[in-house]
Amino acid sequence: MLRRAAARFLRHRLAVAGAVFLLGVTLVAVLASVIAPHSPYDVDVTAFRSPPSSAHLLGSDLIGRDVLSRLLYASRVSLSIGILASTIAVTIGTTLGAIAGFYRGPLDAVLMRLTDMVLAFPPLVIVLVVVSLVGPSIGSVIVVLGGLTWPTSCRIVRATYLSLREQEFTLAARVVGARDRAIIVRHLLPNALGPVLVAASLGAAGAILSEAALSFIGLGVQPPTPSWGNMLVDAQSLTILRTMPWIWVPPGLAILLTVLAINFVGDGIRDALDPRSWL
Repeated sequence: MLRRAAARFLRHRLAVAGAVFLLGVTLVAVLASVIAPHSPYDVDVTAFRSPPSSAHLLGSDLIGRDVLSRLLYASRVSLSIGILASTIAVTIGTTLGAIAGFYRGPLDAVLMRLTDMVLAFPPLVIVLVVVSLVGPSIGSVIVVLGGLTWPTSCRIVRATYLSLREQEFTLAARVVGARDRAIIVRHLLPNALGPVLVAASLGAAGAILSEAALSFIGLGVQPPTPSWGNMLVDAQSLTILRTMPWIWVPPGLAILLTVLAINFVGDGIRDALDPRSWL
């Protein structure tokens, strides 16, 4: 099964391209301290707002910091936020969705009403309120984004479990005396991995975009720590937008290409793990 899924994934050209791009971004994030030409915090007093040159390949920002170096280090922050926030959301959503879909009845009703309550609130507004109360930081952004985006994966997993619990292999596990926990984790969860992985990829892309939005308005990752979002803050000036594209184009492209790559990989995983596409 895994070989067939891997073969189908490799035939999805956009998914493979996205996976290669994400691998490259991950390597850049890990090796940022080695390949960055300058420290992301050092200020070159002779290169304020300087365009790309041999000294600064992508130019320098408003206070003379190397844009390329900050872009490389920012990949660590933005990817970490996307991965960790998505992991929190999928963990909560999968747990609650599995319980609701397997047991159904009153417990299902209570968990679904809780999910509806979370979905009823505009996520960005809640994030703004919470972050403004606890203070903007990498940790607070990760926890808040993960804690508010789990309903999507919860609903997906619940729907999958409602279908799987009626399958013959589930009934067979009950007959041989398997406990509920073993059925939920060992028998049903592997069959629900496809939707879970797709939800995780979409959640990671959404978290990166949300971090960029929060940092752009000053409630995300705080300077001087670089993130792709707070590198776009300088682009609020019309003059900079028109005359200094090297300041905002690189982080903007990094966000765009990374989110597209994650979505392509999610599409490839969905197609590869969908048994209906094997027919």
